[in-house]
Amino acid sequence: MRAVVLRRPLDLDVEERATPEPGPGEVLVRITRGGICGSDLHYFRHGGFGAVRMKEPMILGHEIAGR
Repeated sequence: MRAVVLRRPLDLDVEERATPEPGPGEVLVRITRGGICGSDLHYFRHGGFGAVRMKEPMILGHEIAGR
């Protein structure tokens, strides 16, 4: 699977990651579309959102659709 990883403000990469195995009571969803949220832009441009600041690389994207 691919992930958009923000390393620091204005520095991101698309990385290949291992596909996780779902555990009991979990499902694996194939993501077909993703949107950019306002908080993603704040992290990308400024390294944080409100009082929350990046401390390590983070995977962006939580506005998604899949099956």
